[in-house]
Amino acid sequence: MLEDMNTTSPSLLDRTFHWILDVDGDMYGDEQERLRWYEATAAVSSVQLYGISLALAVLVWVDGHRLAPAVLTVALTLYLPMLLTNAYAHRHRVRTVPTHWSSKQIALTGVFLLIYLVMTVGLYVAFEEEVTTSGALGVTTGVTIGLALGITFWSRVRRREQAHENSPEDDPGDDSEDNAQHDGGSGTR
Repeated sequence: MLEDMNTTSPSLLDRTFHWILDVDGDMYGDEQERLRWYEATAAVSSVQLYGISLALAVLVWVDGHRLAPAVLTVALTLYLPMLLTNAYAHRHRVRTVPTHWSSKQIALTGVFLLIYLVMTVGLYVAFEEEVTTSGALGVTTGVTIGLALGITFWSRVRRREQAHENSPEDDPGDDSEDNAQHDGGSGTR
């Protein structure tokens, strides 16, 4: 299931995820129970991402001068592990960028980016002794440009993944699990 490694020697990231997921153990029960635990964990993780981000954005504006260091610490603790998650998924050739953006994905991404922007500007205001309108505008502009660059990078990754999926050297018959999903089967990853 999760034991497919790209290299002959698993990386530290692979070994860490392998240990946390207890792949060889029975901490999560049988395969079906494990799948439900993973689904539940992913759902709760999404709720926590939005909830904690919103709470941090509010806290930094309520009492930013006093709470900014704690808000920044919690934000980094929340967001940095996501980079590991993406690295792990990418290492195992999991599609990390949607091929088609649904209205739900666009709305949720927009809400998250708005919360993140409000929190980032709040942190800037909290850490600056004397904030001018031009300074706040500069930070907002910088964050907006950073988000635009991130979206551009994300689009390029998506196009590369699509080109790779459509390349002639890919033989769709090689991965029976993916074929089961495309054929309406109940294959899971």
